[in-house]
Amino acid sequence: MFSIFVFLAMLAVGIFVPSRLPPQLQGSRRTLAMVAMRTAAFFGAFLAMLATSIVRVGPQEVGIVQKLYLGPAIPAGHIIATKGETGYQAEIIPPGAFQIKPFFNVLNTVHTVPVVVVLLLRAHRHQRRRSARERRGHGARMARRRL
Repeated sequence: MFSIFVFLAMLAVGIFVPSRLPPQLQGSRRTLAMVAMRTAAFFGAFLAMLATSIVRVGPQEVGIVQKLYLGPAIPAGHIIATKGETGYQAEIIPPGAFQIKPFFNVLNTVHTVPVVVVLLLRAHRHQRRRSARERRGHGARMARRRL
């Protein structure tokens, strides 16, 4: 939030202060001073905006976005926002991402969490080993059948 105030202050300085330069500056010196002040103020405003716009997620992390402002409330009974509502968003920021979105960090919060890898293993029935209890039970059933 501090960056927004700095951004607005630098814009105000760039617009209003150069017109209040002392009258001793005349001609090209006055013009050069006005251009220098406006350039410095707008560059400062650009840096303040950039400070709120960079989103970086590490290579072993995932970014979960929580929208704070500028959206309707999430419907009752929903956990994840899918249509731009405020709350946790359905889209995540992938590992190793670097994005620049104007004022993103002002309107949203990014929670970084470690990446979780889920391995899917398929067990085949004919390859599954039976426990000793299962083998004993199977043998007893087979003996009963023979009698």
